[in-house]
Amino acid sequence: MSGTTCRSNGVQKLRAGVRYFTLRQAAVLLTMTEEALQTRCRREARRVGRDTVARLGDGVTAVKFGKLWRIRFGDIPSDRSAQSVAQGRTP
Repeated sequence: MSGTTCRSNGVQKLRAGVRYFTLRQAAVLLTMTEEALQTRCRREARRVGRDTVARLGDGVTAVKFGKLWRIRFGDIPSDRSAQSVAQGRTP
């Protein structure tokens, strides 16, 4: 985990196991629709070497794997939100 610590064990396990969120999971965390997030990713997309990357601000980065966008957070927005999304619930 590169020296960072989390406040609760649940989030620590989540950060250790989940590096990228699906578009749906990230949209819930960012309180926006999937369509809006996908549009934003397309709009901000830039080529970085062989990769397509969209820097969305506030530590949020989208990376395109084939046809799918995956979202990475610099810091997880909140412990409760991250745990809920990981368990498939809306926070």
